[in-house]
Amino acid sequence: PHFTDLVKEKIKLWYTSSKADISIVEVGGTIGDMENEAIVEAMRQLRQDFWYQNVFYVHLTYIPYLMASKELKTKPTQNSIKDLRSRWITPDMLICRADYEISEEILTKISYMTWVKKWLVIPAPTVDTIYRIPLDYQKHGLAAKMLDHLWLEKKEHTLKNRENLYHHIIKATKEIHIAMIGKYVWLEDAYYSLNEAIKIAWFYHDYKVKLIFIEAETLNWDNIQEKLGLMHGVCLPWWFGKRWIEGMILAAQYAREHKIPYLWICLWSQIMAIEFARNVLWYSDATSEEFDELWISQHHVIHIMETQKSVIKKWWSMRLGSFDCILRNWSKVEEIYKGFSGNNLNKSTIKNSLIISERHRHRYEFNNFYRKEFENHGFMISGTSPDDNLVEMVELIDHPFMIASQAHPELQSRP
Repeated sequence: PHFTDLVKEKIKLWYTSSKADISIVEVGGTIGDMENEAIVEAMRQLRQDFWYQNVFYVHLTYIPYLMASKELKTKPTQNSIKDLRSRWITPDMLICRADYEISEEILTKISYMTWVKKWLVIPAPTVDTIYRIPLDYQKHGLAAKMLDHLWLEKKEHTLKNRENLYHHIIKATKEIHIAMIGKYVWLEDAYYSLNEAIKIAWFYHDYKVKLIFIEAETLNWDNIQEKLGLMHGVCLPWWFGKRWIEGMILAAQYAREHKIPYLWICLWSQIMAIEFARNVLWYSDATSEEFDELWISQHHVIHIMETQKSVIKKWWSMRLGSFDCILRNWSKVEEIYKGFSGNNLNKSTIKNSLIISERHRHRYEFNNFYRKEFENHGFMISGTSPDDNLVEMVELIDHPFMIASQAHPELQSRP
C-alpha cells in the first residue's frame, strides 16, 4: 500500500500545485502488464479518494482488422475491458483505435458487450495526419462529454488554430528535403518533438517536409556531397557522448562552406563551435572536454564550468529545466523571435532586448576564453544568460541561416 499511496500523493501534489481545473494522468502499457499493476490499483483508489464525479476513466483500445475475413474484430476490446473490470475499474469512455473506419454497428456491439454507453464509445480510425485527430474528437463532442461527467461548466471554445493548420496540411503540395543527422536515426521517435516542430513550421508555408535520416558515422569526404548536396537544409538533433563526433563536424563544415541552411540543437551548438575553431580559427585540435578525456587537446573551446568541476556525479551537474536568455539586438535569432508570441517570450526593459525562456538539458558550455576571437571572425553570440556569462545561442554573420541553440526550443513548439 505504501507504493500506491506514493503514486496518489504525487498525482495530488501535481494537481494542487498546478492549480489546474483538470489533471490528466496517462497510464502506459497494456492492462495485465506486471509492471503496471500497482499503478492501475492507485488509479482505482483515486475514485474512492475523490468520489465518482471527480474521476473520469478513459480506456484506449485497439480493434484489429483481419484481412482474411475483411472485418474488424471486437473480441480483443471485450477481453481488455474484462481484464480492466477484474481490477475493479469500469471505464467511463472508450477510445477505439482501428486502421479502418468503424461502423455504427461495431460501436453498438462494443457498447452492448462492455456496458459502456454508446455515446461514450468514440471511434478513432487511422487518419491522414495526427493533427486532424483533435478535430475529429471535437466532432464527437469528447470534451463536452467529459465535462458533463465532471460537473464542470462547458465554455464556448473553438479549434481555429488546429483547423487552420489542417487546412495548410491538405493544401501543401510542394516538398522540401531536410537532412536529419544524428545518432539514433534508426528510431525516428527518438527525435519526435523536433521532427514534428520542423514539419509544423513548414506546413504553414504550404510545404511538406521529407526528413532524410542519416547516421553520423556514415559521413565522410567521399560521400558527403552525395548525402547533403541536394538537401534544402540540415538539422542536427541531440545526443550524449563522443561517438561519431567527427562525422558531425564534417557535416558542419560542409554546410558552412556550401551555405546550406541548418539548425543545431543542444550538443550541436557545441559542434558548430568546434568546427569553426578548427577550420576558421585554425585550432586543428579544437574539441570539447567531454570528448577529450585524456586532455590531449590544447584548445577546449567547450568545457565544463569551474563551479561544476567538483560535482562528481555527471547528471547532478546538468542544467535542467527552463532558463532565461537575452537575445542580441539585430541578430537573426532576435528577428525570428520578434515574429513569435508565446509563453516563453517577453519584452525586456534592459537594453530594449528580448528575453526568452527555453528548456535545457546539457552539462558543457562555451569557453568564454575564446569568445572575443570567435566574434572577431564572424561567429555571433546571439543569445546569452542574463548575467552574460553563458552562451545560449550562436549564428554566423556571413551565412544565410546557420543558427545553433544550447536549449531545446522544439519542446515549446505548438501548432
